[in-house]
Amino acid sequence: MSNSQLKAFVQNQEWEGTAAADLNKPPAVDGVKAFAESIGIDTQQYYPFGVDIYIGEPGYMIETTDRAHVAILAVDQNVVGNSYDEIEKYVNQNGKLPYIRFNTKSNLDEALKYIKRLKVVVTQRYDFPDYEETQSVNL
Repeated sequence: MSNSQLKAFVQNQEWEGTAAADLNKPPAVDGVKAFAESIGIDTQQYYPFGVDIYIGEPGYMIETTDRAHVAILAVDQNVVGNSYDEIEKYVNQNGKLPYIRFNTKSNLDEALKYIKRLKVVVTQRYDFPDYEETQSVNL
């Protein structure tokens, strides 16, 4: 599967947006690395740099967390390096980042243990240059 810019996509793309996250960082351990280690990824060989979360359609008697598919995105440290600077240097020299998708059996609740804050914003697909919030209403 090719997704050269690692952008989120779904079947009909009726809504688009952005996401941002802050990870839980216990002393000296990155949250994504801790999650990767908890599911058996060898973080001495693979440097986890991302998480891909997909939540599919609800079905009969299926809970939200059971509809989620969680993947860890990682690079082989023997190929691209094991630090942000080394990875950036590799991309600058080679034009793209080869990565491995580790599809997990983890549910959404398990993945969220490693995320301190997660914000997802989606809107209908408009080509507006900018938005301005004029009011916020608590319901």
